[in-house]
Amino acid sequence: MGWTEARAAAERDPVVLLPVGTIEQHGPHLPLHEDSVVAEYVADAVAQQTGALLAPTMMYGHSPIFRGYAGTINLWHETLTAVLVDICDELVRHGFRRIVVVNSARPNAPRSPAPVTTRSPATTRKEAEMRVAVAQTATGADKSANLAEIAGFAARAAEGSAELLICPEAAMVTFEDDRARIRTEAEPLDGPFATSIRELSTETGLTIVVGMHEPAGSSDGRVYNTSIVASRGELIAHYRKLHLYDAFAMRESEHIIAADADPVTFRCGGLTVGLIICYDLRFPEIFRDLVDRGAQLFAVSAAWVRGSLKEDHWTTLLRARAVENTCYVAAAGQVNPKNIGRSAVFDPLGLQLTDLGEQPGVAVVEVTEQRLEHARAVLPSLAHRRYAVSRK
Repeated sequence: MGWTEARAAAERDPVVLLPVGTIEQHGPHLPLHEDSVVAEYVADAVAQQTGALLAPTMMYGHSPIFRGYAGTINLWHETLTAVLVDICDELVRHGFRRIVVVNSARPNAPRSPAPVTTRSPATTRKEAEMRVAVAQTATGADKSANLAEIAGFAARAAEGSAELLICPEAAMVTFEDDRARIRTEAEPLDGPFATSIRELSTETGLTIVVGMHEPAGSSDGRVYNTSIVASRGELIAHYRKLHLYDAFAMRESEHIIAADADPVTFRCGGLTVGLIICYDLRFPEIFRDLVDRGAQLFAVSAAWVRGSLKEDHWTTLLRARAVENTCYVAAAGQVNPKNIGRSAVFDPLGLQLTDLGEQPGVAVVEVTEQRLEHARAVLPSLAHRRYAVSRK
């Protein structure tokens, strides 16, 4: 199809896939309306012959449903068609009449990519979408008051149509002013605090992640630092912290015993969520292990201790864990004179979606499987790994 046909196609249809160079040569003269999406494609001759690599570049796009595909996309050949089909499916679902694929008009150009066809509605896979809330608590010594604070944030999260609420580490009761309280206030998983969280999950319809301390039955009286997951009135998962914070003049191991178990995931909103507690954030191998278990979102419960450079460490590590694993990271922290707050969510390419700063509160963001799959297509680092993760 030449330029005349391409211009006519742009006038007829809001989505046009053009040969490379068309935007550069004719872009200002394309008659595009406000919802138009235009893409250019270039295929190296050698890559075409070997089937190795195609590199489409999304050059223009106003429609918000197309933002996830903005930028340069480098894809292995077998991945390309699936991504384009998903793009076309999404556009068709949003009412576009059809997708025009304009074959290369470039002189002496190599073979053009094959025309894109969409799957029928009966075979279109529904993409998972979920609204995730992070709560930033100022946990105190009164368990009832702490439960009331969590319940208030849960109500606000539910009003924001969230499905998942992530609360901080040790949100049951503070231990910063009396570290012995870690032992004396610990409760079993069927105790009053966990029971109240289960009931709250029923009342709000949320899946709730929250931190507490749990008796470990150890001979020296040390306890577990545990994250529990409640949904529809049931305890569906729990994770006991693996890495203890014996650093920066702190000794968590004085009162806490490290678990000897595998990392934990659960399903929510069509996505697989991996559980992380605070100091675990400094150990990238646990995140790799969770990714190998299917994790698409990391739920981080924390009480990140203040100190020199510590806020920089927090935000740097959250973003790094997101980017290196092409996963969402949603982190909820305590905020008080000893803990920084700064609860945040990062997307799979490291974009920060929210930051709660230094005050208690709750924020709700949307996470999508489409964005995650896009990230893993443009940045296939997980597929390029040369080393596996194993227990020490």
